[in-house]
Amino acid sequence: GSIVRWQGFDGTDFAQMGAIAVVADGQAVANSDAPSKMIFYTVPDGSETLTPALTLDKSQNVGIGTDSPSYKLHIENNSDDFIRLTRTSVRTWGHRVDSSGRYNLRNIDGTYNAFIIDSSNRVGLGVNPLTELHVKASSGFAEVRMSGASGSGSSLEFYENTTALADIYANTSKDLIFRNNGTTERLRITSVGQFQYP
Repeated sequence: GSIVRWQGFDGTDFAQMGAIAVVADGQAVANSDAPSKMIFYTVPDGSETLTPALTLDKSQNVGIGTDSPSYKLHIENNSDDFIRLTRTSVRTWGHRVDSSGRYNLRNIDGTYNAFIIDSSNRVGLGVNPLTELHVKASSGFAEVRMSGASGSGSSLEFYENTTALADIYANTSKDLIFRNNGTTERLRITSVGQFQYP
């Protein structure tokens, strides 16, 4: 392969400042077969050591912070940094993997973790989850809403793996229905507050 280097001069010595290298990727160059990758290097503050900043490999995978990207975009860092998405003068959202291995979608302007998936695949909305789904309001009551399509109600279903156990169902007549043993109705609270038993 080959490398192009840039150096700075402080009046006494030359120091590394950056480089672009093109090298063989995964195997040596052979007749009619020359897989390659390009590595872009920068130098961190307080150093003169070239550090891989961005890599484009033979599969067109892009790596930031790694010279061996495994995916179309592979970002690697050992600090608590973000991928930031900003709408100017509106809001900034950040994606990160924190030091505990949790994935965070964060409102950076308000330093508020809106969405978290922890190492046990538990999901938190506004909170580090303690259960499979954990919701915490930033102020006031925490609310969860389920909206059926036009002409349809909503239900909360309980399963053991793929076996239906019970559910709580609200129909479009505004009745609240409790069912178990699959879908056997056991109790209905009507829209006017009456209790009905099968």
